[in-house]
Amino acid sequence: MKRHLSLPVLTTGVLVASLATLCGCASTHALPEATHPTAVTVSVPLFRGPWAEEFAAEYRAATSNSERIALSDGIVSRSEIDLVEKRFVACLEDEGLTSSGFEPDGSVGFGFPPEMGSDVANEIADRCSASSGKDTVGFLYFAMKDNPQNIAEATPVLRHG
Repeated sequence: MKRHLSLPVLTTGVLVASLATLCGCASTHALPEATHPTAVTVSVPLFRGPWAEEFAAEYRAATSNSERIALSDGIVSRSEIDLVEKRFVACLEDEGLTSSGFEPDGSVGFGFPPEMGSDVANEIADRCSASSGKDTVGFLYFAMKDNPQNIAEATPVLRHG
């Protein structure tokens, strides 16, 4: 026995399918692009100065309010980087690593138990860098300290002959 759909049922089905398609398209196009795998869509302040683009990018990449607050004025103060360093070292220590904190150039050394292995220790350090704000706030602090005017480094030109 063949079933035949009545015109109102068929029309309703087509209408529902059309609306679902339209809604799906509309919501897909309305989604903003994220620049960082864990980035949250946020309203980015208007940054000014030689590091404005980098501040906007790191603000978008920030995963915590404390990072966004530290970045929001376009300056990373000594007290803000001290707080990031304190959170970073505490995170490492909570995971069984040791560290004396940031070196003057922003690098970090850390120790780990031999049974942990360097791969696991590096994964922990990477997670702590992200969660503490070292990847965002720390990056800008040390980059601006080394190059306040954000002047691109000259690329060496090789001459032949």
